[in-house]
Amino acid sequence: MKLNLGCGIHKLKGWVNVDYNPEYKPDMVVDLNKIPLSWKDNTIDEINCFHIIEHLNDIRAFMKELYRIGKNGCVIHFRYPHFSDRSAYADPTHKHYLSHASLQYFEEVHLKEPEALTHDIRFRTIRKKVNCNPLFSFLVNLNPDFWERHRILLLLSGMHEIELDLMVIK
Repeated sequence: MKLNLGCGIHKLKGWVNVDYNPEYKPDMVVDLNKIPLSWKDNTIDEINCFHIIEHLNDIRAFMKELYRIGKNGCVIHFRYPHFSDRSAYADPTHKHYLSHASLQYFEEVHLKEPEALTHDIRFRTIRKKVNCNPLFSFLVNLNPDFWERHRILLLLSGMHEIELDLMVIK
C-alpha cells in the first residue's frame, strides 16, 4: 500500500490519498496529529509527505508512527520549506522551521549519540536535494551545511525547499 499523506488537491493514482480536510475529497480523512495513526504495523510500502511535516504538532511522534506502519525498506518522500525561505514564515499554520539536516536526527547513524532519543526507530537517507537558485544548486548540494552556516551564502543560494527520501530500517 502507498500513502499520499496531506494530499490536498494533488491526488495520485494507485495511492491512498489522505488529508484532514474533507473538502479535498481524499480517499481517507485523517488528522495526522492524532497518534496512533489508523494503519496496522508493517503494512505500508511507500509514503509521500509533501509539505506536511512543518504543520504537525510533534515531528518525533509522527516519525515513530511512520516507522511503525512502514515495512522494512519502505521509502518515505519528504518535501518541506527551508527555514530561510519566505514561504516557511508566510504560512501561519507552520509550526516548525526546518533545515536540510532536521530529519537526520532520525537516521540510524545517530543512534550512538547520547542526545539522539531515537533508539527505537531507524531510517537511512537515500536521497537529499536542496532546491535553490539554479546558479548555485550544484555547489549547495555538495555541502549544504557549509551554505547554511554562512549567512551571506545562505541568502545568495536562495534555498527554498528540501527534498528528502528516507528508508525504514527494521
